[in-house]
Amino acid sequence: MLHNNLFLGGHFIIPNSLSVFQFKEKYQKLEQQRTEIDKNITDLLFNEMSKATTTIIELKKINFIFTHPDDNTLRTKHGAIVGVDSQYLYVYCANGNPVVHLVNKRTDTIPANDNSIPFLDNFVHFCNVAFAFNGLESLEEQMRNCLTSLEEQIKQRRQVLDSRFNSNS
Repeated sequence: MLHNNLFLGGHFIIPNSLSVFQFKEKYQKLEQQRTEIDKNITDLLFNEMSKATTTIIELKKINFIFTHPDDNTLRTKHGAIVGVDSQYLYVYCANGNPVVHLVNKRTDTIPANDNSIPFLDNFVHFCNVAFAFNGLESLEEQMRNCLTSLEEQIKQRRQVLDSRFNSNS
C-alpha cells in the first residue's frame, strides 16, 4: 500500500486524509462561527427574558405555576422554565431578571447553595436553546390555559352548587 501514499517533508501523506494542520484550521473556523452564533443567541434570549420580566414577576406574585409546552410534567412557581439538567432532577427558571435559578424539580425549591447563573455567564453554552425559547414564548399561552382551567373549575362547581340548591328546594 505504500505505493499509493505520497512522501512529503519526511512524512507519508495519505491522499484525501486530514492532516492535523488542516484539522486545526477547520476547527478554529468552526469554533469562531459557533462563538458568533452563541453570542447572537445569547442576545436574543436575553432580549426575550427582558421582555418577559414584568410578566414573570407579576405571575409570581399570584403564585402562578409555570409549565413548559415541551414537557407538561415540569411545574414550578419560581419562573419561566428555560431548561432541565441532564439528570432531570432540576429545572432552570428565568425568574424575572437576567438570572437563571436552578430549582429542585421534585420539591420545587431553590437549593440552599442557590446555584443561580447570571444569565450572561454561559447559560447558552449548556442549555437546549430551543427549549429555553419555548419556555419564554409560551407564557401567554400558559396564562390563557390557566384562565380556561379556572373558568372550567368555576363552571363545574357552580353546577354542583346549582344541583344541590335545586334538589333542596
